[in-house]
Amino acid sequence: MAIAADFDLAMAGGIASWAQSLRRGLEIARLKNDGRLVLWLPVGLAIGIAGYFALPIEPSVFGVGLLVLIAVACGSILVRGRSSPPAKLVLLAIAGFLAAKLQTTIAPGPSVSASTPSVGITGFVEKISAANNRSAKVLVRLESISGLGPSERPKKVQITAPLQKELRVGHFVEGEARLFPLLTPIMPGGFDYARSQWLEGIGAIGHARSPFRIRPDIHPPLWVKMKGSVENLRFVIAERVHRAMPDELGLLAVALITGERAGLPQTMKNSLQASGLAHIVSISGLHMSLVAGGFFWMLRAAFALFPGLALTRPIKEWSALAALIVGAVYLMLSGSEVPTQRSYIMVAIMFAAMIAGRPALNLRNVATAAILVLLLDPKAVLQPGLQMSFLAVTGLLSFFEMWRSREPGSTRFGRRTSWTMFALRRLGIAIFTLAATTLIAGICTGPPAAFHFNRLSPYSLIGNLLALPVVSAIVMPMALVGTLLMPLGMEQVAFTVMGLGLKTVMAISDWTAGLPGARFVIPGHGPHSSLMMSAGILWICLVLGYARWFGLGLFALGLAMTLLRSEPDVIIERTAANIAIRNELGQLVLANSRSRFAAERWLLADGDGAGSLVAAARPGFNCLRHTCTAIIKNKRLAYMDKQAEGKVECPDADILIAAFPLRGACKKIALRIDRFDVWREGAHALFVVDDGIRIVTVRQMRGQRPWVTSVTRRKDQAARDAQTQ
Repeated sequence: MAIAADFDLAMAGGIASWAQSLRRGLEIARLKNDGRLVLWLPVGLAIGIAGYFALPIEPSVFGVGLLVLIAVACGSILVRGRSSPPAKLVLLAIAGFLAAKLQTTIAPGPSVSASTPSVGITGFVEKISAANNRSAKVLVRLESISGLGPSERPKKVQITAPLQKELRVGHFVEGEARLFPLLTPIMPGGFDYARSQWLEGIGAIGHARSPFRIRPDIHPPLWVKMKGSVENLRFVIAERVHRAMPDELGLLAVALITGERAGLPQTMKNSLQASGLAHIVSISGLHMSLVAGGFFWMLRAAFALFPGLALTRPIKEWSALAALIVGAVYLMLSGSEVPTQRSYIMVAIMFAAMIAGRPALNLRNVATAAILVLLLDPKAVLQPGLQMSFLAVTGLLSFFEMWRSREPGSTRFGRRTSWTMFALRRLGIAIFTLAATTLIAGICTGPPAAFHFNRLSPYSLIGNLLALPVVSAIVMPMALVGTLLMPLGMEQVAFTVMGLGLKTVMAISDWTAGLPGARFVIPGHGPHSSLMMSAGILWICLVLGYARWFGLGLFALGLAMTLLRSEPDVIIERTAANIAIRNELGQLVLANSRSRFAAERWLLADGDGAGSLVAAARPGFNCLRHTCTAIIKNKRLAYMDKQAEGKVECPDADILIAAFPLRGACKKIALRIDRFDVWREGAHALFVVDDGIRIVTVRQMRGQRPWVTSVTRRKDQAARDAQTQ
């Protein structure tokens, strides 16, 4: 009895001691994680911005006012000195929501709601990008436009016009163009091109058959003139690079230096994408850190050659300030695209911390950069570039933070080693660091990359391990040196070495892309699964202690959610020029090979890497003349293309889809969808279910938002404009 009592007392004491240790550990973990609340602030901001853009209708004045009151309540809690993490996160989420609302309210202008005949336009050229060897996309800030009422006069239009070598940014131009409404998604739930363009102030797209007339007698405003000077400098740099590297590698070099990627051959793009090296083409954090960081290293090394200067002056801070300026110049020369702006803000914060004597690379700086980027450009939260770049940087810094927190000296040898062992150890650390960086960045960017592009690069670790040392040690340093030597006319040698590096990179890319299964396509999934997986990654990165591994459950849940996708049985293109059905094998079958852009993206979203010609040749359709028929889950479907207009013979079908207006024809068919229907509602997706046919349209999915324009007939819009004048 006494032994049993002693045992019970010992057990109780052990349990109490264990419970006390657990409470102490949890308290320490809570205090540590409370200190990392600042890392969650950009997450709260992003949630608010994403919540605004996810709404099906535009928030009313009452709704915005209610949010402001909640924000004031949260702010009052914090002003009183009470530490309330939920209040801080709610306040940031509301701030993000209001920032997105403000951007939508003040930035864009009107957009056209119907196609126009040829109209006269005048304005200043803001941007020129090559579409192909014969045409270019010209962004014009309008000064005047004929034939449109005040409610439809956009601020900017993007015109595809014949290529003009003499045309420059800042020129005042005149011309005639036919305008069209902004492009709607290619399928329900697809990427909204119109939203992105509208938020940039673009109100119409168009085509011009004849070149623009340049008016040199009209001088642009100062800001347009300054922008034109920068663009002219970029053009000169591109010409000099082409002169040094006249082949396709020169186009790749131009993309790395000036950011102009339109001229890259499609074969090169496909190779880089399949090998996981496509990120080297888009100027982002890698390029900005190599250019600004490389200049910082070279300048500091040059200062260190003078001991009197190095020992008495803050050469580190001087070098960081100079690197900031070089980064700003690179931002300007690379076209100042949004991803490059984000990268520069992040690099600028790192160098600013260095100047202030603070650690440059830490998660707090990343959080600060993310908050600045989201407040300056809230719509960036919708773009894959921001999602992928910040997830990758957060994952990398979190990993190396955890790596540094191990026992001190755990990576050191216990006794003096030879130079050979020292060199081998350093080489091993470099290989491990590069492999870990590539692997972690690939995992962190996987969810948004899969959601936006439906592609994964299974051999990206191999491709990046082999190619990134060449990019870091040869390509980008020589790009910097060559650009700096241009004023002296001595860039040839540097660009020749850069060309050799690019040739090596492309050889690695082509070899990696040729491995079995390199072009891996995955089915599309909804945003909720991608958000859940991203939330799991952030939880693992930002939470300390064993609680961080709860993020694995969130990631697994998001992964499971990808299996809950519903596949449409019929997809109708937004002009009804083509449709796709799902055959008995579960594959999409195209009625024809038209509308290639939309068709190939349907296939990608379905996890199908086949081209439009292959998909059109699959079994499923029975076509005769201009009518194709098919059986879909016991439903008879008929599709008539444009050539059948005027000679309609109503088929025996349950579903009739026509690429022309049916008007009153074939009324006995239960479901009719014609050109007018897709004109009003956009692309359709049909789901054959037990109780009938469920129809989902692009218009339903987009909701009632400012960038969603109700399409109208041109004469109806003209009549409305006449009444308002």
